[in-house]
Amino acid sequence: MDSESKTLTLEEFVSLLVVGNGCAITDLPSVIPAEHSARLIALGFIVDLYGSLRMTAPGRLRITVGFENKPLPDLNQKRRAAVTWSRPPSTSGARD
Repeated sequence: MDSESKTLTLEEFVSLLVVGNGCAITDLPSVIPAEHSARLIALGFIVDLYGSLRMTAPGRLRITVGFENKPLPDLNQKRRAAVTWSRPPSTSGARD
């Protein structure tokens, strides 16, 4: 999905906060407008788990970034930079 399709309206962001602020054990299931839940599920920010809306890791990241609709940070970029590729030693005895 491109970054334009992941921008949220203020109302959708508030719905994301409502889901994120709930406790799965002690609170009643979060209730948000059906259009918001459908869009947030499609974007991968929340999931419907046995009829109860639950936050995903990308949803928590979206809340961290805030409502300003800044692009989400690429967490895999740091991981890729940290990986160093080394060639395993040859076991055939032949020189490379």
